[in-house]
Parts: sequence; structure tokens; C-alpha cells
Amino acid sequence: MQGLLADLFTVSKISENKFSISKEYVSLKDVIGHCAALFAPKAEAKMLGFDNRQDSIPDVAVYTDKNRLIQIVSNILSNAIKFTESGNIKITSKLENDTLSIIIQDTGIGIRNIENVFDVYSQENEQENFYSGSGLGLAIVKKLCADLNHGLNFQSDVGKGTTVTITISDINHKAKGEEVPAPQVDLDKTVMFESVLIVDDNSINRDIAESMLTDMVQHIDQVENGLEALKAVDKRLEYSLILMDLNMPVMDGYQASQAIKRITSNTVIIAVSADTDEAALEKTKQAGIDFFLQKPFTRAQLLELLKKIALCDN
Repeated sequence: MQGLLADLFTVSKISENKFSISKEYVSLKDVIGHCAALFAPKAEAKMLGFDNRQDSIPDVAVYTDKNRLIQIVSNILSNAIKFTESGNIKITSKLENDTLSIIIQDTGIGIRNIENVFDVYSQENEQENFYSGSGLGLAIVKKLCADLNHGLNFQSDVGKGTTVTITISDINHKAKGEEVPAPQVDLDKTVMFESVLIVDDNSINRDIAESMLTDMVQHIDQVENGLEALKAVDKRLEYSLILMDLNMPVMDGYQASQAIKRITSNTVIIAVSADTDEAALEKTKQAGIDFFLQKPFTRAQLLELLKKIALCDN
């Protein structure tokens, strides 16, 4: 139910053109490696093979929104794992005629009607054991690929598996040893936090945020709503930082932040949300939230904010 609510929120933002796109050159190896790190354990938990040969990935930078491309690949991998009961998931990439292809293959149940699964709320017949669910994930993938000007192709054989190909034509060939021509933020030794709590009802968002923080945080916990955040803080107390989604079921981020600030005033709370209207910003202040970070955010943007927080503490 919580995943469905997150997808509904994403679709509504996309349909209203409220989702920002921020494109830059990013390392293809970084994107695929990041997604593989998130989903390999999920595949292994189902006893599935997960083939991700980093040495075969072309050493290029692609012009894209890194968070959006991760979201696209993550949605496809999530479906691939969900609908594959045996066999393997495979991610490969190839470069032909200055066009980069990211190819995700599974040995799952396949899709009978590919065109229909791209429609919001459309789904395959669950009784026939084909793709089923909210019908939102692939609609999001299709819309994001269109907004990013990336190609998207599905090929599927029922009972044999599905192959999804994402194509990107705007690439930068990296010279050997050359850094990706994208904004970089150097880690400062002062940007270190003992413990962080990530609060978001979308598990992919939590995993992405955790991967951004792993090299500067000693301990990271994840919870899926404000009530669970309150329980975690009440149990642990010493969180130095909380990334708090605002729109969640059970207890939203505003209520949770108010309650947490009553328990401890030492924890810094960062609101993480796509809502940036004046009413939402005013509510964050009233809830005692210390900082605001707009979704989607890049690792560079997160690090800049964390450096600011570290400087304030010193």
C-alpha cells in the first residue's frame, strides 16, 4: 500500500509537470554500479543470479538526470526481480554509433501485452500469472524516459522473460583516467555524522539516500513512516541527523518532527520533499524542522547542505 501511494504521488507530480529535471554528464559506471548494489541483495534473497559485469560497461559519461535514471533502472530491476521465480537478472551495456544502451534482461514470466503495461493503472491479468500490480511503475518509466529524451524498448516472451533497453544518444567519451565532467563536491573531514535516520515510505528513495551517505556516516537506520521514526528516536536518542520525508501514511513528517523535537533538541532534521510552496515551507518551520532539501536532489546538493550543517555545529 505504501509503495502504491508513493507511485501515485510520483505520477501526480509528473502529470502536473511539477517534477524537475536536472541534467548533467554522469558516469555510466556509477549509475549501473549504484543500481546493482541496491538490487543484487534482493535478487540473491530470491535465490536468483544477478549478472552485472562492471568491466564490460563502456567508460563514458551520459547526459541525463542521475537520480531520474537511477529511478528508471530501479523500477525496471524491481519488476524483473518481482516477476522472476528462477534463473537470473542481467544488466549489460553497449556503445554503438555513439548511442549508449542499458540492457536489463530477466528470465521471468514475461509480458503478454507490452503496450498496455505502460498505461497508468493498466496491468496484466493477475489470474493468468502475468505482470500485475499498481500499473504505475512502468508508466513512470515511460514518462521519465520521454522527459529525458532517452529511448525505451521492451521485448518479452511469455514464460521465457523480458528484455528492457534504455538508449541514450548524448554521451561524452572519457579519455582514459579522465574524470567525469560533472560537478563534484569534495568530502571534508568535518562532514562526518555518527548516526543518521532515513525516513521515507518509498524503499528505493531510502536506499538511494543511504548510498549517498555511506562514506560519511558510521551508522544508518531506515524506517518507512513518521511513527516508526518516533519509535527509533525514542529507542536510540543519539541520531545526529534525520532525513525526513514529509508526505507519508500513518504519521507524516511534520507530526513526526514535532514529536521528535520534544524528545531531543540535539538531532538535526532535514525535510526532504518535492513540495516547495510557501504553505509547505511554513509548516516545516512550525514543526521545528531545521533544513529543507528539495526532491529530487543530487549527491552534490546533499553534501553541500551537510557541509553547511557541519560548519554550523563547529
